[in-house]
Amino acid sequence: MYDYEKLYPDVLVAMFPDPQVRRQVEVILHRYSSEGSEQEPELVRLAVLKLAGRDLEAIKIHVGYALTDYRDVLAWPGPNIPMPSAATRGACRPLLPKKRE
Repeated sequence: MYDYEKLYPDVLVAMFPDPQVRRQVEVILHRYSSEGSEQEPELVRLAVLKLAGRDLEAIKIHVGYALTDYRDVLAWPGPNIPMPSAATRGACRPLLPKKRE
C-alpha cells in the first residue's frame, strides 16, 4: 500500500516545478479538504492530477467532481495513481471521461 500523504507532495513538485504555479494548484486541490470531512484527500488529489494533468481548468473541474462524489474521481483513472517517476517522465496526462451523447 502506498503512503499517499508522502507521495502527494512529490508528484506535485514533479508535475509543477514552478513554485508559483504549484501554489496555485495546491490552492485549487485543497478545496477538496477545506471542510475536513472529505475522504482520503491525498488519494483523491492524486487522482485529480492524473485525470487533469497540468491543465489548471481541468484540475478545477475535477475537484468539483470530487466534491460532488469523490468515488467518481477515484474510479475514472483506474487503479494506478501516478508515481513521482511517472510524473517526471510526463506520464501524467489528461484522461478526461468520455462525453455522453
